[in-house]
Amino acid sequence: MGIFDRFRRGTKTEGGIVTAETEPLRGNSFIAVGAGDERGTDNYVQTYENSNITYSGELKDFDYASILRDKQRNIVSLFQIADYYCDADPICHGIVYHVFVPFGTCSPWYLTGQNEKTIRIYEEYYRRIRLREKFDDIFTHLAKYNNCIIYVLNGNLITLAPHKCRISNTMLNGQPLVEFDIQSIQTEWTIKGYTVKQDWIKDNELEYAFKGYPPEVQKALNDGAQYAQLNPENTFVIQGPHEGWLRWAVPWIAAALPALARKELIREYEVAMLNLKRKSIFHIRYGDEKKGADILPDKEQLMQVRALFKQGMNGFPLVVTNQLAKGEILSADLSDLYQWPIYSSVNEEILSAGGISGILVTGTSDEGSTFSTAQVSTQMAEARINAMRDEICDIMNRINVRLTEWIEGTYNLKETPEFHFAPLDMSGKKALREACNDLWSRGVVSTKTMMETNGYSLELEKKQREREATDGVDETLMPRETQYAQNAAKTAGPDAAMNVTTRHAGGRPKKSDSERMSSPDNAASGAQPKPSNPEGSESG
Repeated sequence: MGIFDRFRRGTKTEGGIVTAETEPLRGNSFIAVGAGDERGTDNYVQTYENSNITYSGELKDFDYASILRDKQRNIVSLFQIADYYCDADPICHGIVYHVFVPFGTCSPWYLTGQNEKTIRIYEEYYRRIRLREKFDDIFTHLAKYNNCIIYVLNGNLITLAPHKCRISNTMLNGQPLVEFDIQSIQTEWTIKGYTVKQDWIKDNELEYAFKGYPPEVQKALNDGAQYAQLNPENTFVIQGPHEGWLRWAVPWIAAALPALARKELIREYEVAMLNLKRKSIFHIRYGDEKKGADILPDKEQLMQVRALFKQGMNGFPLVVTNQLAKGEILSADLSDLYQWPIYSSVNEEILSAGGISGILVTGTSDEGSTFSTAQVSTQMAEARINAMRDEICDIMNRINVRLTEWIEGTYNLKETPEFHFAPLDMSGKKALREACNDLWSRGVVSTKTMMETNGYSLELEKKQREREATDGVDETLMPRETQYAQNAAKTAGPDAAMNVTTRHAGGRPKKSDSERMSSPDNAASGAQPKPSNPEGSESG
């Protein structure tokens, strides 16, 4: 029994802060409260974060060089920049929200184990907590921040804001300890000064708001602490590849910072030139341009020319002058602005930082992507997504073990099921699967290898097929051709019923010679071998 198992949260308000009362935790409280069962008296509460996660200023003025020198100390700044550019830059947005997140959550998941009842209990639990939505959140955190912190709160999975968490210097059983920022929450709720008509629940009171936070956060708020160490038995951290002596995995946006800074400079130059082009002027010259000319206009003549052209521009569009007056429109020259794709090089660097080809993000090959490069990029993206899915499967198996301790009081679980994702195939390994199926049909490859190659579980499919064979599914949902052949064989007699696999067991009986409208000799000759049918057909 863990540390958190010795307590059950009961809430009351003291001085505007929620307290956590100590009560023995009953083993059967998980299904009632955590999974949102209709038997429970409590509801699953989740509290939104009100703080902004962004940076101030522009990246060209941002000291990203200092961030890259000490990425661990400036990890929150990297989170802020990643959050900003995944919305501000189409390339960054496409890498996260058009590739990694949708492909990461596209294939189904399944559980394997020896006890079907236990599997159904867990599947029902996943349905209650809307596990698919949790995976959307988890994959978004991993794709954007390369870090995801999951907390099991009363049997429900919640993801904590990464900028509110701090990885401790200590690791316990392969998992780092996590500390949660408390003062930021207290500041947010202190400045909240509005009331609502309370028809349903008192969502503006701290008693309800802090139900969405771990109980360690509530206790730390009462104690006035700055950080609260989260219970390691309920906290699970998923991180991307990084050195084991580092606390944080660095987001991929760090490698794109120089390119993003240069992209902002190009964008500012482009906007400035367009604004200058929009503010064009009309230049009037009057006088003789030749050297040593005798005609030199004075101020009064220039003002008369000015009034003449002003009247022509604002009134009747006709201006009559002598040969000494000339007018032209002066504006910015944008020929060099669109002469070459000035964003091409920086976009290539951003795509390279994300480890993906532009044809997968934008659907075009403007940056020079070919089919071969796109295929290699697809394989790299698939490898990265599968790595994230493997990490999630490992965490889900550990969470299942944690949940088993709670469910044991209500259900007699035989074992803890294992969580799996169906294999992701972005590059189209059709030839590999067909070769495996052919070898299986020849008896060279085992059935388990063949099914795992196609993304199925042998144990799970075996149990389901055994159940279908006994409950009448095979008899009802058999192929129509096989069912027709069996019915025809039964009507033909016991001898024909023994050979129900033949294709021609059914059909209309052969006509007698008296019923024929044509000569039997024509049918016999038509059954002879011919170029279109070398084997010949059944005569008669």
